[in-house]
Amino acid sequence: MATEDKTELTIDLDSRTARRVKEIAARCGISPSDYSRQAIQRALRQDAPEPPDPQAAENMREVIEKTKKLQKELFGDRVFPDSTPLFRKMRGYDD
Repeated sequence: MATEDKTELTIDLDSRTARRVKEIAARCGISPSDYSRQAIQRALRQDAPEPPDPQAAENMREVIEKTKKLQKELFGDRVFPDSTPLFRKMRGYDD
């Protein structure tokens, strides 16, 4: 695995927050720095997801087209009845 370039970032925390970071990191068996890094990365993914990879999007389009082709080969133009009532019954949600 390639190593990433790293830049140091200093964050001032109140003593209660710093203590909690250390406690939780210890419970997780990682350093406070690793815990903080992971927490920031989670927040970044949640707040600002990375833009989609164009190659991944193209791969997904290919998979969808192959799936549609297989569906057509297997089922032709058949339209199946709604199976929702069957699933509701199986799950005990009887109407």
